[in-house]
Amino acid sequence: MIREPLTDRFLVTAMALSAVLAVSAAAVRADDSQATRPERPNVKAGLPGETFEVAGRPAFVLLPEKSLRRTPQPWIMYAPTLPAYPDRHERWMHEQFLAAGIAVAGVDAGEAYGSPAWQKLCDGLYDDLTGQRQFASRVCLLGRSRGGLWMTSWAGKNTAKVAGMAGIYPVFDLTTYPGLKRAAPAYGLT
Repeated sequence: MIREPLTDRFLVTAMALSAVLAVSAAAVRADDSQATRPERPNVKAGLPGETFEVAGRPAFVLLPEKSLRRTPQPWIMYAPTLPAYPDRHERWMHEQFLAAGIAVAGVDAGEAYGSPAWQKLCDGLYDDLTGQRQFASRVCLLGRSRGGLWMTSWAGKNTAKVAGMAGIYPVFDLTTYPGLKRAAPAYGLT
């Protein structure tokens, strides 16, 4: 089989990124029991940004320093955004995004698992940032664990608004996690 040099570089990069994320995931699981759980999202992990509300739900945006901001502002939509997430275990990653001039934002929908309620809140966050704050009209989506469900559900209905997707041990199947019984209420089902 003949391989193109670009393909080999991509495979090496993908394998290295997978290893870094696996180590990070193991560290998160090992230390999660000691994590503090704030009542609502605030400026996450001590990074620069602000909190606000979308349809009465807490939201956040981490902002690069002013000299790195652009118009339109490139950004990442992160999920899950819960009172504890994103957390200090991901600070290193968010610092890299901010240093590259990329903002990070999310909205706390509770345990929404990609439901229509989540999609509406996500639409509200998107509309606020692109309409009021001059963020880029095409966003990169980043789903951690069950956040994969959230991001893929929104991406499927908003393909023209998505520049790319990534995941940190993402979940894509409700039957494997959280399980249909646990996810059903988020979808208005029993």
